[in-house]
Parts: sequence; structure tokens; C-alpha cells
Amino acid sequence: GGGGGGGGGTENDNGSNGSDSSVSSSGYGRNRFPKHYDPGGDARTAMSARAVANALWGFATLGRRPSPAAWKALERTMIRTSDTMNAHDVCNVWWSYVTLESSPSLPAARDALEAATARLTRTMASKDVANVTWALSMLPRDAPPPQESTLTAIERAEVRLAGSMRARDVASALLGHATNAGRRRRLSTASGADAWDSLSDAVGRVGHEMSYEDVSNILWAHAVIGASPSEGAVRAIERAIVRLGGGGGGGGPIVVAPKETSNVFYAYARLGLDPGDDALKALDAAVETSASSMNAQACSITLWSVVALAATRGTRLPGCYVTLWDAASKLDPASFLDANWCAFFHASMIHAELLEARDDGDDGDDGGGGGEMRALLRAARANYPAWLESDAKAEWRKNVLDDVDVSRLHLSASATLAELRVQHEIEVLTDDELFSLDVYLPEHDVVLEVDGPSHYVGGGPGDHGPGERRRSPSTELRDAFLSRRHRGLACVPFFEWEALEGRAQRRAYLAGKLRAAGVDLDPSLGASYPEEARRDA
Repeated sequence: GGGGGGGGGTENDNGSNGSDSSVSSSGYGRNRFPKHYDPGGDARTAMSARAVANALWGFATLGRRPSPAAWKALERTMIRTSDTMNAHDVCNVWWSYVTLESSPSLPAARDALEAATARLTRTMASKDVANVTWALSMLPRDAPPPQESTLTAIERAEVRLAGSMRARDVASALLGHATNAGRRRRLSTASGADAWDSLSDAVGRVGHEMSYEDVSNILWAHAVIGASPSEGAVRAIERAIVRLGGGGGGGGPIVVAPKETSNVFYAYARLGLDPGDDALKALDAAVETSASSMNAQACSITLWSVVALAATRGTRLPGCYVTLWDAASKLDPASFLDANWCAFFHASMIHAELLEARDDGDDGDDGGGGGEMRALLRAARANYPAWLESDAKAEWRKNVLDDVDVSRLHLSASATLAELRVQHEIEVLTDDELFSLDVYLPEHDVVLEVDGPSHYVGGGPGDHGPGERRRSPSTELRDAFLSRRHRGLACVPFFEWEALEGRAQRRAYLAGKLRAAGVDLDPSLGASYPEEARRDA
């Protein structure tokens, strides 16, 4: 966040005729304001850009919003003086708005502040750029999105400075990309992708100085974007996790905030990264010490992540899995959000269907940890909360019903199935009402899933080729559950479907998918004829 220093000065008790220095220093020098503070008429014309920034910073530091009149006066002064702002002023103003949970109320003030930001990015230090990036990501949801010219200027600065940023600045900048909708959209542009790639590449360089908060923010940002860090970055992150966990010769483990361990485990699971043995041991120890203080959000996400990694990546199930279920059983269900109920129940399904069932028939430890996993699974089940098979299951089913959505891709695939004369139904519940099927072929007991972008993670935010995408672990879990419930399963990636040219190509493609899933189609249906494909395109 931003900040400011500041000298003395005297406070103008009647709020009028305040000088430049007295008005600004009254905010941050003495750290108190009169009850009805107003910059005053003379100050509105005499205040400098630095004075405006300091006054806003003073309000923000106290957690007190200026009166509407005072705020407008300060913003009008900012419009007048924006050409003289320096980087410190800009950072303080942005920080103040975020801290006060607001954004410029006058459109001209917003334009002036953004213009100053864009102008100054050419000479900003890395910390200033990271602070501005963070601030833009933290503005209220109803605030206007940053202008494209502002974002382009920030992206160029990030590319220029990424090689010299400290770990905290790299983490803040990456977090800014991930948490601001406008910045996420720009990752599909060359400028946005270059900025992200430059920052992500810097992760490997700063691993030795990362705090646990840095590790958490960097991994979480990559998880939100759906872009895996490079192998070098992952190695640096895991060395930091081990170091911070006391395994690097630096003494005992530090106390880690529950949210940070939750974010780290979630990022590994979301991106499908299998943590190394030493990193997993350090994460296990961190969760053991923080599980009892986790809220429902942190506990449910960590539980889901741990068991999802075991099911999809074969990651060793850590001992904290038992501790997490014990912590879950002691939480107050009245504090649960819908997403928490669903994460707890999803974790229990993975436990029962994909881990316990996988071990059926294996009578002894095979030397690979099978016996240890079975013992952990039994111990965890003994800690299951009473609400798991009642309230959590009911909320999961409700979410399945609420999440039914027939997309354009579904309708396009349905039209092609009709051309192939295949009987089918759209958005059908499984018999146990635990999953919704995109398309179901009742005569064959085959499921067709048409998967959009949310079902994939890629190597980088600017990469759009199919070779850069892979199914997300969540999608792998869905496929595993559906394969247990139905005779066949076929998946249609959106990027493959959208690359097809014409109805003939779509028929040929879908016929091939269905035959591979066990559907016995007439050989004449879906045959690929290049001439027909060209006519239908």
C-alpha cells in the first residue's frame, strides 16, 4: 500500500482560508481533523498536487471519509494540479481511494489521475508500479474500469522493471493482473501477455527473498489466470516453501496464516502441479499448525485441494488431511457459504469414490504408501462432521440444479447430433442427482461433455493454441465421477469444436468421438468428405 510522511503545521479549526501547507499537514502531520473539515476557498486554488495527495492520505490513514464538499474540492484541485504530480503523489492518491473504499467521484478527476499515472510510469520505480497495479485491482467493483491507455502504460513499465523488482513487488503486480477484470481481459493482448510473462519470469529470480505471503499471492494469481508458472519458477517457489517451513537451515517453522496455506494448496490443485516431497512436508506442517484457526473458506478449500491432488496427480496424502476433517467438524455451520458446503461435500466424494474405491482389493502396503493412505482415509472418515451427508449433500444438489446452463456450444453440438440421427437429451441429471450432464445419449448410456474455457488451464495467458491447453484437475475429477456412473464418456474441447469448418467437419468430428465412446453409428454417418466440407463451410 501507499503511504506518506509529513511535517508539522497547524490545524485550521474553522476550515476556511487554510494555506497549502496547513491544509495538507493537518491530515497527516497531526493525524486528526476538525469535525466538519473543509479545505476552504483559498486552499482550493492554492493547494499543490503534493498537498492534495497528503490530505487524502491523511483521511485514509484515519479511516475517515472527507465530507462530499471537501472531497469535491480536493478532486477539483487534483484536476488543476495533475500535471505537476510526481510518482509518490500518484501512489498516495490511489492508495487513499482504495483504503477509503472509493474511487474518484468526478469523471474529470479520474481522467486526470489516470493521465498522470500513464505519464509517470515511464520513470516510476518498481515499487511504485506495483503499488499502482495493486490499487487498480482493489478499487470498488462499481468503479469505472481503467482506461486502455493507462493499462498499456502500466504494462510497458512492468516489462521494463520486472527484472529489478523485489519479491513483494512481483507478487503485488501479479496479484493486480489476477484480481482486476480489466487486466485479466488484457492478457489476451500482446501488451498484457508480455507484462504477465515478464513478471512470471521474474519469480525464479526472487525466490530467495519471498515471504509466505509472497508465495501465496504469486501462486494464487497464477491459479486465477489458469497459467502455470515455469519449471524454474516452481523450483524457486518450492525452495521458499521449504525455507519458510524450517527445512532450509533457518531455524524452526514460521507461523503461517491459514489463508496463505489454503491459497498455496488451492493453486497446486487448480493448476495440477504435484508438489515435491520436501515442499509437501513443509506445507503439511504449516496446515497442522494453522488448521484449528481456519475459517470455513480456508478449511474447505484446503481439504478439497489436498484430496484432489491425491486423486488427480497421485500426490501423497499428507497427515494434515485427518486434522482438517477434525477442524471442519468443529466449525459453526451457521458461518458456511454455499461454496463451503459444496467444497466439503466434493472432497468427501473424492475420498469415497476415487481414493477408497481405488484401494479396494489391495490387501497390503505395496511399498508405495498404499497402507499409509488407507489408514489416513479411515482416520479422516472417523472425523466426518454429522452435517456432511445431510446439509452439505443437499447444498451440493441445489448447486447442481442452479448451475444448469445451455450454452451456444451445447446447442451447436445438439444440432450436429440431430444431423447424425442420434437421440439425445440436453442438461440431464445423473440418477443420484449429484451431477448434471451436458448431453446424454439414453440409448447408449453415453455422456457428451462440451467443455468451455473454464475447464482448461494453459501454459500462459496469451497462448490460444490447443497445444497450450490441458484439462483442469476439476474437469479430470468430473470425468472420473461420470465414468463411474455411465458406460461411456466423450469430451468436446471448445477450441477443437470452434476450429471445425462447416457442418460436414462437425459431423465427422462428433461421429469419431461417439464411436470412441462406444456408440455404434451407421458407417455412412459422419464420414469425412473434403468436398462436402468445402461446400458446407
